[in-house]
Amino acid sequence: PGYLCPRCQQSVPSLRWDRSKMSAAQALKKGWLYYEAGQRFLEVQYLTGGLIEPEVPGRVSLDEALQKNTVDARTAQKLRDINTYSKYLTCPKTKLKISYKDAMD
Repeated sequence: PGYLCPRCQQSVPSLRWDRSKMSAAQALKKGWLYYEAGQRFLEVQYLTGGLIEPEVPGRVSLDEALQKNTVDARTAQKLRDINTYSKYLTCPKTKLKISYKDAMD
């Protein structure tokens, strides 16, 4: 989570407020990201060269993320299946909703 005043932090004692970094996949697993938002973050990362993990320089392949249990098999399958990608962008030419993958093509 972002910065919260000390008083706000005290109201939620079960969470750690140490400003540690975590990947979108980790935040999604912990429930700190809404599923739709997390899925979009992972889609964009996957399509642009691999998943981002703060403790690893560069990007991580989807297979490597699966082996490290950063993502589960269901999430990996959704990322590999381009038909499941959210269509949240608007094409400037056609005005139709398109996915990030469609916009890249």
